[in-house]
Amino acid sequence: MSRKVETDYGFDGREFSMVLSKAKGDRQQNEFAKEIGMNKSYLNCYLSGKMDHPLTPSTLLKISLVSANGVTIEELLLASGYNPENFIWNEKLIRRLSEEEKLTRSYDGRMVRYYDSVTDIYDRKSMLVEQNINRITGTITNALAMHGYKWRGEDKNSTPNTSELDFLVSIYEQPIQRWAFIYMVEKPFAVMHYQEPASIEECSHIVFRAMENAGDKISFVTTDEQKFRKLSDKSFPILNLFVSIILVDPAQMTVLDEKVIRTSCDDSDTIPKLI
Repeated sequence: MSRKVETDYGFDGREFSMVLSKAKGDRQQNEFAKEIGMNKSYLNCYLSGKMDHPLTPSTLLKISLVSANGVTIEELLLASGYNPENFIWNEKLIRRLSEEEKLTRSYDGRMVRYYDSVTDIYDRKSMLVEQNINRITGTITNALAMHGYKWRGEDKNSTPNTSELDFLVSIYEQPIQRWAFIYMVEKPFAVMHYQEPASIEECSHIVFRAMENAGDKISFVTTDEQKFRKLSDKSFPILNLFVSIILVDPAQMTVLDEKVIRTSCDDSDTIPKLI
């Protein structure tokens, strides 16, 4: 039975898996697990985003000491649901500050009053969510370039109808003129709250408002393989657009798969894809 640990806010296994994969870098799982003293199978559960509880801060410290790509203990703590400002550590030990220590914590030799700022936690959470969204956009633009498509990004905020899209491009010398992307990942939807679209149907109002030209393409993007398989079975027989679901690994900036979702448009090999 895993030991219950106190966190400062929610743990998101998928979010942590991206940071952990970045820390692993190019090493094999066996090698990485040995370096941090963890069972390979247990490590794999975290790398695949299947765990619903975080690792202990002491284990995160071990990971940070051998991490690749400059992943820090602060980044690991934050991705695990811990506020780094509630901890103190060196290369051997990490522990949570007492309430008294929080009130008078030393920074650069000065004694300052420490406030457990909910706003600060929100800012850090927002940073990670935005970082993930930016990585997904980067993954898409890399794939567009690798396939040699001629395209340019559109300002999705130029009209109210397209502002809810996550990414929108004009594409040239192709059977379609515009290609829109909606990310099925966690996004800010109100102050200090985050939400992931639960289904394609939930986003249908965005599609109908934004994609006015028949024969254009809309792609839903996910980082979750299980959700990718589930959404691949969808169909919209009356929708006059090309539709697909795309699986990406933002940590590796890689498009893993793309499946066509059936609509009234007959799909063909001439319709641009990212894989």
